[in-house]
Amino acid sequence: MKTVKCDYISIMPKPDRLTAVKNLAEAFEHYNENHPHSALSYRSPREYRCQGSDSNLLIVFYVQIMPDDFV
Repeated sequence: MKTVKCDYISIMPKPDRLTAVKNLAEAFEHYNENHPHSALSYRSPREYRCQGSDSNLLIVFYVQIMPDDFV
C-alpha cells in the first residue's frame, strides 16, 4: 500500500476530516481503475479487463490508516 500512501495520501489536501475521507475515496477509485500495476504488466485494472484477460481477477487492498497520515 506504499504506492497509495506516497502517490496519493501524502499530496492530497486534508483541511478537515470530511475532505480527507472524500479525497481518499477518490484516490482508491483512481488507483483501482486507472493506475498501472506491475502485476498486470503495468496496465491499469480497467485496461486489463478491457483486453479480455482473466475476468475473475480480483484486486483486494487492506489499508490501515494511522492518525498521523492526515497531519
